[in-house]
Amino acid sequence: MIHVENPYSLDTVNYDDVRPKLRTGDIFFCSGYGFLSKTIKRLTSSPWSHVGILAHQGPRLMAIEAVNHGVVMSRLSKVVRDYDGEIVLARVDGMTPAAAKIIHTEAVDRVGIKYNWLRCLQVWWRIRVRGGPPVDGRDLICSELVERVYREAGYRFAYDPRGFCSPENVWTDPAVSRCLGRVLV
Repeated sequence: MIHVENPYSLDTVNYDDVRPKLRTGDIFFCSGYGFLSKTIKRLTSSPWSHVGILAHQGPRLMAIEAVNHGVVMSRLSKVVRDYDGEIVLARVDGMTPAAAKIIHTEAVDRVGIKYNWLRCLQVWWRIRVRGGPPVDGRDLICSELVERVYREAGYRFAYDPRGFCSPENVWTDPAVSRCLGRVLV
């Protein structure tokens, strides 16, 4: 398990140097500077505001993540270059090639799920008022997308006692014990 109060305290890595070492199934954590990111960090008592999955698509290394309008897949290089905050890369211990293949398939299959403002409100209501995990698997926040995809490959990340899985729950899981570093472009 990795514990960090401040992402700035982590060793830095140059993106171009670390990219060849990244694998499908690695995870990226974000600590954003914007209002929504700061709110998420405050509500979850965590330095992390976002989390997503890395997956190779041919020669490209892609980031698969749940964002405000749905589940998207973007080039990791673009995410690293454009993100307003810190990005940290980590690896789940014991990832087998078979598990990585399942994670890839499950993550890619969810790309294109669309969110709208009503869906965002439903997610907020579930987390803040009703509590409990997602009902239909389509109202996932970023960390619940990661949790669902990894669950299909046999990994279980803990849920917050309030009934949702946050980026901090993924980060503090004992299986996520290899930090690859804070990315510099």
